[in-house]
Amino acid sequence: MKAAVTDTATTFNSTTPKHNFNLWTKHTWQDGMFNRWSAGAGLRAISEIYDLTNGIRVSQGGYMLVDAQIAYQFDPKMTISLTATNLFDKKYYEKIGAASFGRQSFYGEPQAFLLSLSRKF
Repeated sequence: MKAAVTDTATTFNSTTPKHNFNLWTKHTWQDGMFNRWSAGAGLRAISEIYDLTNGIRVSQGGYMLVDAQIAYQFDPKMTISLTATNLFDKKYYEKIGAASFGRQSFYGEPQAFLLSLSRKF
């Protein structure tokens, strides 16, 4: 038996954002004063999520996170980089639940910095 197809859109899962936009750009300088340096930035925009259980609605409005990176290439095989995620330390819920708000709702990742040294073999 086939289910009827309608033109009316319904929400499949309200705890998953309807819209999720990610953009990352990076530029590497090849000559001049910034030779072998690179800089990058990223945006993550997430639309509203909510949970409605037993008449209780808990929601997280849309939010945008900013990430950034700087790197220096010592030689063709070795690079050091510093990456910052959630640069402005935005407080947000990554997952929410109305039935048991304290146990099923989780904060998103706070501001973090990662210093890495990579070597190609």
